[in-house]
Amino acid sequence: MRARRGQVWYRDEMNWDSVRLFAFSAALVAAPATSAQELSLSCEGAMRGMFKDRSAGGMATDNQGNVITGGGSSSRYSDIPTVAQFEMAGGNARLNLPQPPTCSICVGEKGWRNVKQLSVSDTRITGKITYGMFSGTTFEIDRRTGVMTSENGFHGQCKAIDLTKRQF
Repeated sequence: MRARRGQVWYRDEMNWDSVRLFAFSAALVAAPATSAQELSLSCEGAMRGMFKDRSAGGMATDNQGNVITGGGSSSRYSDIPTVAQFEMAGGNARLNLPQPPTCSICVGEKGWRNVKQLSVSDTRITGKITYGMFSGTTFEIDRRTGVMTSENGFHGQCKAIDLTKRQF
């Protein structure tokens, strides 16, 4: 039934109110909870790479006073213990992953980096950070095991942090 101009049917109003209420309820149920998308992780691990482990140098002079110098060093793969931190809220994420000590082109401020190419699924979180104009790394966090790996040699075990509770 259609109402004439100036006439209001009570039944029609109830139907529109019901439709609005249903649409609002459906939107609440379908929308992901913000707290479920917030995540804070601390990942204890190590940075793996080729590091100089010893070096030696020397100097000698000959009978005419000429100075001759020499030196040598050796390198080996080793792990340097470190901690990475990851935070995600509102569809954005940031990562505090230390720069590899062997990276000569890693420039810029140290600390938190905004994550680019962020991908979040039930089983993993992936993304990319940059250390400057010419350097960066991609990372992956396995949400089932808590293991985080990155292209720059970091490997660690992540644990969720409850930011609503104090540690001390």
